[in-house]
Amino acid sequence: MVWFNNFYKGSGHCEERVRLGGPATSQSQGIILKYGYVYILTNKAHTVLYTGVSSNLKTRILQHKEKYHSGFTGKYNVDMLVYYESCDGIRGAIEREKQIKNFSREKKEDLINSMNPDWKDLCSEI
Repeated sequence: MVWFNNFYKGSGHCEERVRLGGPATSQSQGIILKYGYVYILTNKAHTVLYTGVSSNLKTRILQHKEKYHSGFTGKYNVDMLVYYESCDGIRGAIEREKQIKNFSREKKEDLINSMNPDWKDLCSEI
């Protein structure tokens, strides 16, 4: 079995442990853990920021890019992934999403800049 550890580059408070070919697990406890992701999208002009949460980040970002769901992101062409972090469990990700949504625009930009100072689309990296 092959394990990879990825650490959130910002504060270091979230860790993702992924086993190739299956769900993430805790070896010491023998339980299956599911991860949640919080992410920020923007449009090409960087005038709109959208904060979201998902248990499957890659699929969710592709849905945004393909305008799979009608709504805010489709209306404003918000489909560039500029920030993301993983958390233990979807509940943790939802709590983090609430925190970020309450940030000022400036604080959200600081968060993005801490991980992605060029504001490039990170979709290919997930």
